[in-house]
Amino acid sequence: MSAAAAPALLYLALMVALGDALARPILRPATGLHRLAAAFLVGLLVSSWVTYALASVLAGGLAQPLGAADVIVLVVAAVAAVALGARFLLARRRRAGAVVRGAASGTGADHHAFDAARESRRDWAVIAALGVLTAWMFLGTLGYDAASATLWMGLHEWGDIGPTMGIAQSFALGHNFPTQYPLFAGPPIRYHFLYYLQAGNLTFLGLDPAAANNVLAIPSVVAVVALVLTLARRLFRSATAGRLAAVLFFAHGSLALLPYLATFPDPASALSGIVGLEHYLGSGLPFRGEDWATWSLNVFLNQRHLASAVGLLLLALLFVLDRLPESGREPSGTAAGAAAPPVYLPAPPVPAPARWPLVARLRGGLMDPGLPAWIAVGAGLGLLPLWNGVIFVAAAALFAALFVVLPNRTQMAALGMTACVVALPQLLFLREGGAPDAAFPTIRLGYTIDPLTPANLVSFVVVDFGPKLLLAVVGLAAATGRARRVFLALAVPAVLAFSVRLSVDIVANHKLLNTWLVLADAFAAWGLVTLWHAGRRLRTPSGGKRRGRHWLGMGAGLVGRVGAVALAGIILVGGLIDLAPIKNDSRVAVRLDGEALYDWVRTTTNPGDVFLTDLYVVDPIVLAGRRLYYGWPIYAWSAGYDTYPRQAQYIAMLQATDAATLLALLHANGIAYVAWDDALRKGTDMVRRPNEALYRATLPVAFTDIENRHGNLVIYRVP
Repeated sequence: MSAAAAPALLYLALMVALGDALARPILRPATGLHRLAAAFLVGLLVSSWVTYALASVLAGGLAQPLGAADVIVLVVAAVAAVALGARFLLARRRRAGAVVRGAASGTGADHHAFDAARESRRDWAVIAALGVLTAWMFLGTLGYDAASATLWMGLHEWGDIGPTMGIAQSFALGHNFPTQYPLFAGPPIRYHFLYYLQAGNLTFLGLDPAAANNVLAIPSVVAVVALVLTLARRLFRSATAGRLAAVLFFAHGSLALLPYLATFPDPASALSGIVGLEHYLGSGLPFRGEDWATWSLNVFLNQRHLASAVGLLLLALLFVLDRLPESGREPSGTAAGAAAPPVYLPAPPVPAPARWPLVARLRGGLMDPGLPAWIAVGAGLGLLPLWNGVIFVAAAALFAALFVVLPNRTQMAALGMTACVVALPQLLFLREGGAPDAAFPTIRLGYTIDPLTPANLVSFVVVDFGPKLLLAVVGLAAATGRARRVFLALAVPAVLAFSVRLSVDIVANHKLLNTWLVLADAFAAWGLVTLWHAGRRLRTPSGGKRRGRHWLGMGAGLVGRVGAVALAGIILVGGLIDLAPIKNDSRVAVRLDGEALYDWVRTTTNPGDVFLTDLYVVDPIVLAGRRLYYGWPIYAWSAGYDTYPRQAQYIAMLQATDAATLLALLHANGIAYVAWDDALRKGTDMVRRPNEALYRATLPVAFTDIENRHGNLVIYRVP
């Protein structure tokens, strides 16, 4: 990596340091993995918000507001990281002294100090191996060839990465304040964009566009995997369950592999076919999005802001679980290779029994010295709408369910109210510029299942989630009552996906299913552990008096292990098959520096200029940080923009028949340049009577490129 990337690397280092300084005293991470995940995710969220807020304030008077914002953030992050870190270390020393004094006086240990000394090195090894796999997947689907200055993305990913790369470049090379959607210039942006603001900021600081995206996406996924491992260990006190949950993240668990494998006559031909596979296995069900929307890894590769949002939700969930009062015995997991869980924090002090128990509990919650931490976590969740709106909805539904099924309701109420207060302005902002008749959320039963019948619903669930769901049910049966209540809360996002329409595009609900599947990995892993050790309680030592029970236990153990191997085999083999399309994926490439159009746009046009073009998605104009009046409309439509009036204006401008009307339309819509290429000249399904002759007679030519990728490109400047 070149020396030009040094500012970006410094920013990343201080981002993580700031995240660690903020997360440690609030979240009290249980292990080193938990701490690293929290440091990265919290630092990413906070630094992105602060950078964007500062740049927005400075945008009115500066040509490069990101640069000034970055300088302020770097200084503040360095000071805050040192100050908060020193304060936390001082507080920890005081607590350690209190523990020593308490031990000497027989008053007990400090429950607020987590025991990380017994953390297994195997956890680190598993996460490291899965991190290498994650890096291979992400680096293999988005990259930058420095020798040819070419940005490339996988064919399966370009449809999602392309538009979001345009958002990032609008910050890196444009002046997207106030923020607009690059494929639908004009109204305020309705797409959650903060992750891509940070990717664009790192590009501005010296990284290439692909590296800036990957350096955020890869650690985000690794953080989610580490937190899933931590969640399983926390719920079941089993190191094996934690590691299995981390592995299960990379395997969706669909039954689509079974009909695919049945098409081969022998294992050798099946192996050859898998190695050369170029597409993901579809479920075969006739519902929209079945070939991509519910497969989690495919979604994480495409929508790279999703993993960090899920990780932030997991951090908040672990925060709540780590502050539950002790209640009964948890699964020991010793037979499965247990490792010591974090020591539970005690319940907040409850006043003496009062006449009104509810009032007593409320007073006890308000007296909790950790209440400010609950409020801080609520504020963090409240920052999610501009990061990923659907995950904010998932978090709201999940924590509302946790409020019902778990104690600490006063603290949970404080968390929820804080999140609502912080989130409300963002939700109102995201509704601006939308279609006037779009009122969401609304009731919509069945997700994409059409028609919705019991048979179709069962087939959807069984084919897409069957093996994991079965394991999760086994794990649920073997869990404690509290873990079962947690499972019910975790299932709420999935229920929401099948009952509510959150936006004009119902397929967007797939993020709710992806989130639920990640959380369910913990229970599926415990189900595998339970099956593997089935019958252990029935068996007695060899030679014991109760031989019948011993043999019954042996039989149950055999059946359990066969079931565990079969279900794990289906899930893991399916996951391995799904890696083949990543390896064999073809590429969509766009040259940047040195490409005539890209260089002209960057050096000649203004950062806020709007282009009228054919229906582009990934194009040098967008990648140079400029905006299109009407890019490929499916993206703006799915974000909730009112696309139909704009489509009428788009057609009218390209089919205008007199100069006065043309100029009036161009000026009214804020068009700076109009690009004509061979595809547009021939007419499209939308523009059937293109009239470039009027443009040639009315507007001056600003740029021509006969060898352009779109074919004989001519760009006219609007006076």
